Amino acid sequence: MPRTVRVHLPQLCRPIPSPPERRDLTGSPNRISTSARSLPPHQPESWYHRSSNRNDRAHQRTSIRRTAIATYTVEPDRRTLHGHFSRDLPPILTIDSGDTVSVRTLEAGWGLEPRHADNRPRATFTPRDAEFDAGHALCGPIAVRGAAPGMTLAVEIGDLRPGTWGWTVAGGWDSPVNTRLGFGAGVPGTALHWRLDPDRLLGWDQHQHQVSLRPFLGVIGMPPDVPGRHPTSPPRPTGGNIDCKELVPGSTLFLPIAVPGGLVSVGDGHALQADGEASSTAIECPMDRAELTFRLLTDLHLTTPRAETPVGWLTFGFDESLDEAMLIALDAMLDLMTGQHSLPRAEALALASLLVDLRITQVVNGVRGVHAVLPHGVLLETSRAVEPSRP
Repeated sequence: MPRTVRVHLPQLCRPIPSPPERRDLTGSPNRISTSARSLPPHQPESWYHRSSNRNDRAHQRTSIRRTAIATYTVEPDRRTLHGHFSRDLPPILTIDSGDTVSVRTLEAGWGLEPRHADNRPRATFTPRDAEFDAGHALCGPIAVRGAAPGMTLAVEIGDLRPGTWGWTVAGGWDSPVNTRLGFGAGVPGTALHWRLDPDRLLGWDQHQHQVSLRPFLGVIGMPPDVPGRHPTSPPRPTGGNIDCKELVPGSTLFLPIAVPGGLVSVGDGHALQADGEASSTAIECPMDRAELTFRLLTDLHLTTPRAETPVGWLTFGFDESLDEAMLIALDAMLDLMTGQHSLPRAEALALASLLVDLRITQVVNGVRGVHAVLPHGVLLETSRAVEPSRP
């Protein structure tokens, strides 16, 4: 008897889970603090929770959301900041799977204060090494005990609190977008200076444009298993400068691990960004608090990132060619659909044509990004779907 799959109109949003409870922490001279309970070391978790029952999938997706063993706080200082990815960078902190880290980040350009309207120099972080700190101001790397190549790191995104200022610029330098649109070098650029209200999640620029904020971290990632220093701008299969606006609180980002310990770094706070990041910048801002919980998954083997977000499941593709990035993201989405719903691959592609949106993540990081989106609730197995009434 042929197997059938029931589909219905998208449920675009789900309630966002509450962020993990913050504990009072005691500061330490190296500006990393911790609070822990007397529990045994956390073991890497199985993505399938030792179950092959398809009806258990809802439990499988939530089985990685347990109470954290310990909470650490990381402040941006000379020991915790860097501006490149490398497997040779020593970790600033080693945690267990299930631990939470609360990070305060600088804005991507290492600024300590807002940009000035008259373009005079502003205060930036010092000392800064021109070679090692050339990219985004990142905090890390953080090693996860037991992390090994072939495993997956799940990064659960909790509370994100932007700072009180930010900036957006457009034009004034050569890039594919600026050159094509006539805003390259020699043409005066434009800067928007933002005042941010992190409590009401609102922002205003000098022209009194008001926007609603939707903060996220532009960079969450790990180094490739390749020697040397790697720039922070292009996203990679191990994450990095993904710049996806959907990675908001309540989301979980799944990253393939390439090096022992994982060595994850984070930064590049964005108070608001659209798909594409057309001008090369979002509302670039410091992040006063970013609470992230890290879990190791031993049974999930990925070649490109995926995420579970309030809008649905996402799979990512990165390449200099936007067409190739799209195909990588779509291929990964077929992997997800066949794995979660036991569909033949050709059938998954047919359903993807009806249910999966292909969105441009960003076009400005040299390596372009595309994410495929499968909204929650649009694909139900027949056993859980309501059969149509017969005449």
